[in-house]
Formats: sequence, C-alpha cells, structure tokens
Amino acid sequence: MLFERMKKMAVTSLVLAVALMGAGCLGVPKYSLGDMPSEEQLALMDDQEKVKAIEAFMEKNPVPEPSEDEKRQELKESIDTMMGGTAERMGDFVGKNFHNGEGIARIVKVGAMYRIVLSEEFSVTPGPYLVVKAGELEVGPLKSFRGTQTFDLPKGFDLSQAPYISIFCKPFQVEFARATFN
Repeated sequence: MLFERMKKMAVTSLVLAVALMGAGCLGVPKYSLGDMPSEEQLALMDDQEKVKAIEAFMEKNPVPEPSEDEKRQELKESIDTMMGGTAERMGDFVGKNFHNGEGIARIVKVGAMYRIVLSEEFSVTPGPYLVVKAGELEVGPLKSFRGTQTFDLPKGFDLSQAPYISIFCKPFQVEFARATFN
C-alpha cells in the first residue's frame, strides 16, 4: 500500500514538473517575443522561430539609419578605395537562413593593406547587432542595412583566411548573408 502511494506521488510530481517546465516555471524561462533571448532560450529555437524573434526584436528596437552626410562619406570612401586599389576578391551576396542579402562584396588591396568594400546595391534583412566577418574573423559592426560601406582588415591579413564575407547576427548566432569568392 505504501509503495503504491509513493509510486502515485512520484508520477504526480513528474507530471507537475513537466507542466511547470512547459509553462516556463522550471528550467529555461519562457521567452517573450520582442525580447533578446538567453543562450538557453536560443538553443531551443529552430531557424524559423529565430526569424520571428529577430523581426519582433527589431520592431521593438528599431536601428536608426545613417544620416545623409554619413552615407555620402561612405560612398566617397568606397570610391577612393576602389580608385586607389586593386580588387583582389569579389562575390555576390546571397541570403541565408530565411534572410535576404544582395549586392557585391570586394576585398581591395590599397598599398599593403586590405579593405572590404560593399557595393551601393548592398542590402540585407535588418537585424540586431549585425557584424561583418571575413571568413571566421569578425571585422566590425555593419554600418547600415543597405548601401556602400568599407571596412579595414587587420595589418598582415592573409587572404586565404577569407573565402567569403558574411553578415552575421551575434546575439541570435545566425548568418544573414554571404558573398563567397570565386
């Protein structure tokens, strides 16, 4: 009789624990759409859930566009880089993981230095904290979701370490777009 009661209590406790976990009361807290997820919450999301979470976050936390002066400065810098250098690598952006990406990425050699130049036609789905990566090397934060931009690669950069340029969302650990070099 005691064994049967203990068995029934164990089953009841298990059912209650599973119900509480599903309600977000135990284990990983329940994720609220529009908030930044924790690593644990992120690990439980599939790619489509991440897309919805990113869209909701961006709606709640819009990123301001660069000013017209900043856009003109970026355009001038990219033209100067292209005119004063030699394009070493070039690839077309393709969207990844349910995101859009288009335009051209170039690695341009100017003197002994390499720079990444994104074309005027460049655009990517807006997302929080997007960064530019040359292969696995994080180069810097994306300046705008569209338009020309330039980024310096570190001194002594080895081109073989960058078979592609990637636009990567750090907090959601999702690649938005990639330009693979031929």
